[in-house]
Amino acid sequence: MSECELKTIHEQLFKTALDLFEDGDIETMVDKMYTDDITIMVPGTDTIRGKEGVFNHLTNSKASGVNACPCKVSEVFGDGNYMYGRIEYAFVDGQGKTMVEGKGLSVMKKIDDKWLMHAISYS
Repeated sequence: MSECELKTIHEQLFKTALDLFEDGDIETMVDKMYTDDITIMVPGTDTIRGKEGVFNHLTNSKASGVNACPCKVSEVFGDGNYMYGRIEYAFVDGQGKTMVEGKGLSVMKKIDDKWLMHAISYS
């Protein structure tokens, strides 16, 4: 698969997940978009592990005022059933004000011919 094809898949995964987040459908987002052993690393917090941990984290983020999470995928590399992407992100409140922004690394994993989010590290 070409880098361009991998980038398109990566971007679509983020877009689908973030659309679900913005719509408040966190349960579907977590159930359909993440591996069972998802790991998310956010600076200044404990590592978030598993779907239950991600659900709690995203629910708390939404409750604290995060309304959207625009994300730009800039570089993508693939190796069999794994895809790695460099991302730029922002957490935005309901008025469109950026609360936090930064860069990170995302890892997607292919399971049963479906790409899922497997690990995300924010900086």
